Amino acid sequence: MMRTAAIRLDVTAGQAMALAALRTAYADACNRLVPAVRGHRVWNRVTLHKLAYNRLRAETPLGSQMCCNAIFSVCKAYKAQKELGRMRKDAPVPAIGFDRASVHFDKRTYTFKGDTVSLYTLDGRVTVPMRHGGHQRRILASGQPKEAELVFRSGNWYFNLVVASSDQEPLASGPVMGVDVGENHLAAHSLGKVFGGEHLRDQRDRHLALRRRLQSNGRKKRETAAPAGLRQRTAARGSHQSRNEQGHRSDCGCRGRA
Repeated sequence: MMRTAAIRLDVTAGQAMALAALRTAYADACNRLVPAVRGHRVWNRVTLHKLAYNRLRAETPLGSQMCCNAIFSVCKAYKAQKELGRMRKDAPVPAIGFDRASVHFDKRTYTFKGDTVSLYTLDGRVTVPMRHGGHQRRILASGQPKEAELVFRSGNWYFNLVVASSDQEPLASGPVMGVDVGENHLAAHSLGKVFGGEHLRDQRDRHLALRRRLQSNGRKKRETAAPAGLRQRTAARGSHQSRNEQGHRSDCGCRGRA
């Protein structure tokens, strides 16, 4: 299971300037990749690397691994657009702006040293103290650190680290009661109880018949709105009573699941 720890960095003024310069250069590199993606309709990481890596190294101050990370970020963004259905075969590839992009870090561009993290910058590594609380410490201790994103938010720098944890999702313990909700019957649970809803259907039929009679007599539609509201309130009250009955049954040793 993957978990993310948002760790606030306690940077000095000089370190903040170095991180800001890295962020600007990284965003510029990502924006330089966009024409290649659009022109060749390619968002595969390996293919884009062959097309644009040498040009990035020549035109930007980023190191070799950070150029690879920029290619990764651009491919990831375009794959997300494709999954959302925003990239059609019969339409041009849309342009994506990376002016406020986060900086992608991998194991080659960051290193943990106790309660500090060593980060790649354009002027060399900087060692920054981490201000993490109990929640972040538990995530870090639960598994293996993976990739991370350097984010500037609300005047602070954050290192959003992904951790591969071996912990499993907590499972419900004890008896479990399944509940099926339908139209002809309000609900039926696995212990055999069926909530028919005959009273609600009777009330609904009465109100529908009343509405038809009023409308056939020439009443305006807004004058017949009250029975519809009454029907909704009656249905809500009946559903509430059914849920209370199911909850009472659950308190007797069964756990309901919708």
